[in-house]
Amino acid sequence: MIGDQHAESLTLEDIPLPAVIGSFRIMKACNAAYCDLFGYDAAELIGKSFSMLYDNRSDFIDNGFISERQVRQHLNYVNERVMRKADGTRFWCKVRGRAIASGRTISRVLYCVEEISRPADRMSGAITHRQRQILALVSQGRSNEEIGLELGISRRTVEAHRAKLMRELGVKNAAELMNWFIANDGASRD
Repeated sequence: MIGDQHAESLTLEDIPLPAVIGSFRIMKACNAAYCDLFGYDAAELIGKSFSMLYDNRSDFIDNGFISERQVRQHLNYVNERVMRKADGTRFWCKVRGRAIASGRTISRVLYCVEEISRPADRMSGAITHRQRQILALVSQGRSNEEIGLELGISRRTVEAHRAKLMRELGVKNAAELMNWFIANDGASRD
């Protein structure tokens, strides 16, 4: 065993970030920081579907496919998305996850959530749900092929979405697209 003998006694509360353990997309345990971030008591979250924290059903479904695929491949799950707090406030966050059960399974996954500064209320319908997903993955430095695999679409479809976005936003390359995404806080033009 690597590390110190006290590591075995660590709990979710010892994790300094909002953290939750999920099993097949149901919240099984969470720390106080997670409750504080979303504005719920632990009793309101434990045993409930993560869907209650998503901005919309399609994001919940899409992110489920992505996270399951990555966890089953023993990859660290990383995604940025809009989530919803108990009071209805929408916010951008980065979610990182990793299976903690043996084998390639989503039966026990630890997720850590970090709020990021992109005002969710500035997002409008000018950029589609799929385009927002692609922008978030581009901002993580993913290639068209990686984005296609992650979203379950072809590389050419990703290229078409990126080309349309670049044309509509008046940017010339991926670096400018990433800069636009960061400068505009993930929002579309008004």
